[in-house]
Amino acid sequence: MLPEDSHVTIHFKALFKHAEIGLPIWFVMKQTGFDYKSYEGQDLIRGGASSTSLVSQIAFASKYPNVTYVGKPASAWIDEFYDWAKNDKCCRVDTNTGAFCPSAKNASKQ
Repeated sequence: MLPEDSHVTIHFKALFKHAEIGLPIWFVMKQTGFDYKSYEGQDLIRGGASSTSLVSQIAFASKYPNVTYVGKPASAWIDEFYDWAKNDKCCRVDTNTGAFCPSAKNASKQ
């Protein structure tokens, strides 16, 4: 149970009042030994990876509001990471040296 003055409680109340949608749901992968580092493990979660991935199944369920309580398709942090990683406009790697670029403007050079 969340405290009434919690920022999460306040956020959820605003969702109910203004967004006309219920609370968000989270699906947690708890399988012992689940390998997030492997592409196969990531594809079990990712949205566009396969029709049987967790995110794809939740999106499928959202199309049937008369059967499920899923209001809209899900998103997963791993999809956001893939989008970030393939963005060529992002300064993650120094194009001259290949070294990692920190995101802070004043970060010391390594």
